[in-house]
Amino acid sequence: MPDIDKMEAGAELNALVIGRLGWRAIGWCGDNPIWEDADDNNVWNGPFRPSTDWAAAGEVWDELNRQGWLVTVICQPGKAFCSLCRLSGKSDELCPRKEAVGPTVPLAICRAACKAVEIVFQK
Repeated sequence: MPDIDKMEAGAELNALVIGRLGWRAIGWCGDNPIWEDADDNNVWNGPFRPSTDWAAAGEVWDELNRQGWLVTVICQPGKAFCSLCRLSGKSDELCPRKEAVGPTVPLAICRAACKAVEIVFQK
């Protein structure tokens, strides 16, 4: 298991995010893959680079919301902080918070997403 906090933006982290979210390539449109989520919904057409692309990182944010995660991002010059938490099912009790930092918002979101989705798969 790679150290997520040390992963740089790029193909390796993008692939990890795609796998953790349960997405898969189901076909091609020209040279671009068509991505589908675990519920067989078409979620993205084309290269998916969430660690560097704001629109793709927004799709990760949306998917985390669909999975019940509350996403919070705080930006400072040259630094972004992403925090994720999820209601546990008991009144107002939150699961442990998953946090990540990066030099950009997309990178921070991707790092936090990889940490958060680990919890779901471990149950």
